[in-house]
Parts: sequence; C-alpha cells; structure tokens
Amino acid sequence: MFFSCGTGVVLIAAGVVWWVVPGLPLGGWPTGASLILSGLILLGVLVVVNRAGFHRWPVYAILGLAVWLAVLKSGIHATAAGVLVSLVVPARPA
Repeated sequence: MFFSCGTGVVLIAAGVVWWVVPGLPLGGWPTGASLILSGLILLGVLVVVNRAGFHRWPVYAILGLAVWLAVLKSGIHATAAGVLVSLVVPARPA
C-alpha cells in the first residue's frame, strides 16, 4: 500500500463537495457527527500508514493531532482519541 499526497487531496476535495452539495448522503449530518466521521477516517489513514511500513514520527504526530482535534471538537472526550491513536502508533522504529 502506498499513501500519497494525492489521496489527501482527494479526501479534502470530497469534503468540500459534501459541504457545497447538501443533497448528498453525508451532506446533512450535524457538525459533531461529521467531525466524528472525519476522526475515524483519519484514524483509518493512520492504520494504512502503519500497515504500509511508514514509521516517520512527523506523519504520526500530524495525523494524531488531527484525530485528537476532530474528536475534541465533536464533543467526545479527547482522551478517547488519544487512546485510539496510541493503539495505531508503532511502539518502536522498524
């Protein structure tokens, strides 16, 4: 598996489309639910990055912070995000 900047651009573009077109399936979700969904997607990206064997700490720091902020702003206690991110981050370098 290979994670690229193109994947990130596609995810951002999909978010913009869902924001602009409210008739889409996820377009009418309240803010909290969409932030939870964003946090889960970012957590999935962390899993893919880990499975791909990419073990650079800045990637995990940036994505982990993004998951934490999404969960915090959704109304769920941010400790839950910290625990989930800690399960994905590799314990030692490859």
